[in-house]
Parts: sequence; C-alpha cells; structure tokens
Amino acid sequence: MTYTLQPVYRGSGRAIFVQSDGTLFRSHHYDIFQSKDTGKSWERIVSIPRPFNRRFVEPFRLLCRLLRYEVRAFLPLDNGGYIAATRSGIFYSSPSRRLMRHSKIESGSVPVHYPMTISYDNSGRIIWGEYWSNSKRHEVRIFLSEDNGSSFHTVHTFKPGETRHVHNILYDEKLNKFWIFTGDHNTDPGIGLLDADFSGFEWVHKGKQMYRAVWAFNLGENLVYATDTEREVNGIYVLDKSTGKIEHIKAINGSCIYATRCGDYYVISTTAEPLKRSVNGANPVQSSIWISSDGFDWRNVFTGVKDLSTSKWSYTYFQFGSIVLPRGESEHTTLMFSGQALKEIDGKVFTADLSSIEETV
Repeated sequence: MTYTLQPVYRGSGRAIFVQSDGTLFRSHHYDIFQSKDTGKSWERIVSIPRPFNRRFVEPFRLLCRLLRYEVRAFLPLDNGGYIAATRSGIFYSSPSRRLMRHSKIESGSVPVHYPMTISYDNSGRIIWGEYWSNSKRHEVRIFLSEDNGSSFHTVHTFKPGETRHVHNILYDEKLNKFWIFTGDHNTDPGIGLLDADFSGFEWVHKGKQMYRAVWAFNLGENLVYATDTEREVNGIYVLDKSTGKIEHIKAINGSCIYATRCGDYYVISTTAEPLKRSVNGANPVQSSIWISSDGFDWRNVFTGVKDLSTSKWSYTYFQFGSIVLPRGESEHTTLMFSGQALKEIDGKVFTADLSSIEETV
C-alpha cells in the first residue's frame, strides 16, 4: 500500500510556524506573513531589518541559498509580539511594531552564535542554545529571556569539549524541566534534562549517533524522536522518561531536522544530504514526509528530489535538499511545508489536508 499527499501551492517562501488554532506563518526573505484560512490568503505582519544591499540579492534564489538568507527560527509570543532568528541575529517585536528590533544579548566579550531553534516554557520565557560549526569545541551557552525577547542572558554553559552545539530545547510541563538536544559527532550528541530554575543539568544519554536529534514529540510517558545523522542509518526512537530506556521503532531514509503535529497526526521530514559513508536504506537525493497517528506506526506520504547536482559543491554551497516543516503544533489537520533545494518545490510553500491522504495499491 502506498499513500499520496495532495499538496496545494500557497506562495513563495519558507514554512516557519503553526499555532494551535491553525494559524500558519511563512517567511519570504525577511518578511513574515500569517494566514488564518489554511494558506488561501496571507497578511504581512512583521519584517526583520536588513541592509539595503541585501535587497539586491532577493530576486536571485540561488544567491539567497548560498548566503543562507532565510529566517531560521520564529515564535509568536503571548503578548502579541514575535521573536525570530537569522544567521545574523535575534530579533523581537512588540504588538504595535511592524519592524523587528535586535534583541540585547548579555554575553560579555565572547561572541554570540545564533540558534537553530527557539522555544519557550509555560510561563512565556524564551530559551535557545548556540548553534554553529564550533570545530574547536568551545563552550556552548543557553540563553533565556524573561521580557518577551527584548534581552537575553546566559542560564547554562556547557564546558569546552562537552558538546558541539545545541539543536533544540523543549519544555516538559509534567517534569518542569527542559529537554536539551545536542550534536554532532563522537561524544557530542546527547539528550539531557535542564531544571526549569537552571539549578541542575544531567545527561540522560550521550555520545552515540542514536542520541543525535533535533526534535521530539512529547507523548506523556515517552518521547518519540528521529535521528539526524549522515553516519548511520537514521531511525525513529521511543525514549521512556521514567527508565531512560530507548527503543528503535522505524528506519527512515535520511536525517530528520523538521517535525510538527497537525491534529492527530505527527509529522517529520527527512533530508537529502551527502553521506560520510555508505548507509543502508539512506538516499542522499531524496527528502520525504513521514506521518503517524500514534507516534509508533509511520508511513512515507511524499518525496522530493534534490535539485542541481548531487556533487558535494551543490550540497555545501546551495544547501541540503529538505522538506521544511513549521515548528509548533496545531489542532487542525492542515499540514504546511516548503521545499529547499528540491526539484519543482524549492522556495515554495504548500498545504495539504492529512485527513484526505489517498491510498493506492
């Protein structure tokens, strides 16, 4: 049995966030738009400041990809404002402002490296960890804001050599702790727990590629996550919170960077990237969408193919092939996604109703 997603084109840009009420957010360059009607219409709500010379790049998609000219992370805030991250900074806005401002980051004399993802807890505190190549394994910091993104300060520091960078931070209300996900190689990858008052941190698992993840679904007693590795077979795993035991439940065709939930459906996507070694089951030219209604039984419903060349320069300079899923979780079954470095869908945003997926023999 095969399953086919029926995507509908909704405009240019990148899928960046979905709210619980189904509101969709996409970015186009550094402008951010929202839709309250499943992508049929869009309203520009806020923009990230950019120098005038950046505007000359915007008509050229390959240059934008080369320069990573995109919104990395985005969150709507409880006060009606927004927080966003790019390669060049963290930005915030109040409800009345259409142009975002640079957040103040207290870091002393040490340069700040901006995040891959941004999260928050149930009290509205905003949290993120540093993400960069960090080849010399310098210290890595976690930052917190308690004023809606206007300023950030350090709340935890990984000592030099402890890890490479932070992939994601997810708040667990039941535990009143933050799950920390780090990467990438040797002893770098890990899944840890940080106290909500930042008084303590412990590694739950550390030092294997099966602990290298970017996103996880909180299923109450368990976490379900997919790995992000180019060195081993990627898979979907279940972590028992009470015992720490991890169970492998499904092999997938590439590393997972993006995940979201749409109603009763859990959704992840895989990435087309060059492999460090031959990996059974991996496909370096395909990016797929996988869905599950329970977090345990997964099916592939859509696949895109890497554009340009499959030579190393194409991946290095013009990005891995990815189906970009929005951060956040929705109570509706509409899935939004966008293409990155994939044939026919690069730089385009689509929606699809997961409740009407076609099944064919």
